[in-house]
Amino acid sequence: MRRGWGSAQLLMAWSRDLAADMARLSHNSLLGGLMAQDNPGFSFTEVEGCVQVVLLMFAGLEPSRHLIGSAELGLHRFPEQRGLLAKQPRLWPDKAGC
Repeated sequence: MRRGWGSAQLLMAWSRDLAADMARLSHNSLLGGLMAQDNPGFSFTEVEGCVQVVLLMFAGLEPSRHLIGSAELGLHRFPEQRGLLAKQPRLWPDKAGC
């Protein structure tokens, strides 16, 4: 538990520094543009910037995990397709949606 809490504190310190850096470099990033906003009703505090960093950092994990798992399941359920891809690797880009 202590190790997890320590890691969370380090992550928040890193994201706080990143949010502050991005506010100074607003023209170079999405987060910087958000942090640099100074409009009434639409401005980000340092804490809100940190939350956005963590959210964006982890947002792609679940969809990627499910996509890879679904691909594995499909190849397991249809071994003839797995064999076809093994014999003809040029088919991979079409099957991967690239």
